[in-house]
Order: sequence, then structure tokens, then C-alpha cells
Amino acid sequence: LAMDEIKFDEIFRVHVIRKGLLGAVRDLIYPFLHHIGILWNTQKSMPAQEHFISCLIRKKIISAIDAIPHPPVYAKKIVFFLLEDEHHELGILLASFIAAERGFKVYYLGQNVPGENIKEVLSIINADFMMSMFVVPKPDKTVKQIKKVLESTKIPFLISGNVQNFIPLMKNERVVYLQKPESLIDFLNENKGPDRH
Repeated sequence: LAMDEIKFDEIFRVHVIRKGLLGAVRDLIYPFLHHIGILWNTQKSMPAQEHFISCLIRKKIISAIDAIPHPPVYAKKIVFFLLEDEHHELGILLASFIAAERGFKVYYLGQNVPGENIKEVLSIINADFMMSMFVVPKPDKTVKQIKKVLESTKIPFLISGNVQNFIPLMKNERVVYLQKPESLIDFLNENKGPDRH
């Protein structure tokens, strides 16, 4: 609430040293954001305060991604994006960090990406996987968006977020629902492909 960036940096740095970035986000940032949401819902904080801290967290994750060396040319490719009307970026940023750290070639498109652009991007880069998150509860619109993307490609579509948004799609063999960051880690470890030297 005090919008104290220096104190935030100190606390965050200690957690990253102890647990790594993923552990810090999982054990410190996610519970913190949940608490901020409660404060916001009870009108004890304002949206600008939430935006301020979200931007600080975003900056930390982007810095961590930037520090990861480029993967080898044969690395599998994964595209990360949020479709239109999705603006909750921290989860998808963390997912892209997890993939980059595990040696995948990451293409991060950001938030509010028009669905019709996805097909073109996937064909330009010849992607192996794609991933998006759907936080805001809007099941009918989300199912339509996901179906449209699935029609345009044959690769697996990793999805995460509010499960109510995509229950009708859970039986689709190309939809991979990831409940938590560890689910993504398991999927990536199983699908990384052989190491080549």
C-alpha cells in the first residue's frame, strides 16, 4: 500500500536467493497478489496500487528471461500469448520464463493478441507448441476463441487459468490443461526432445 519499491526489491531478492525465481513467484508473489485482490475487493487498495506492484513483478520476470542464454537452433519452439480481452500477464510471463529456462525457443507475443494473428505467427515460425491463459471468467467467449485457434493449427495448445472457461474443451486431444507451474514443467520435460551436442 505504501508503494515502496526499495522494500519490495529487498524482500523479492531474498526470496529469489533462497528459492529461485519460480519458488519466489509461487510462494511469495502469488499469495501476495491474492491478498492484493482481497484488499481491492474490500476497497482497501486502489487499482493503481495493484498496477504498480504488478509492473514491478513484470520487470523482475522480464529481467530473468533476458538473462537466459539463447537456446540451440534445434530447440523446440513455443509461442506464448494472451488473446483479446485478457490482460493478466504475470502468469504467461512466468510460463515463458519456465520454458526459456528449460531450453525452449520462446516467442512471447504479449497480451490482447487478435486470434486471427495466431495462425500466421505459428506458420511463420513453425512452432511445436502454443500456450495461453484465461483468467477472467467468460466461458462462452473463451471456448469460441480457443476453438478458432485450434482450427487453424495441428499443434498442442497448452492452456491454464480459470478452468470454468474451458471445461467443454477438456476432451480435445490437443488441449493440455496445466493446473499449476509444476504441470508446465512436467509437460516441458516430457516434450523437450533429445539433447544434441
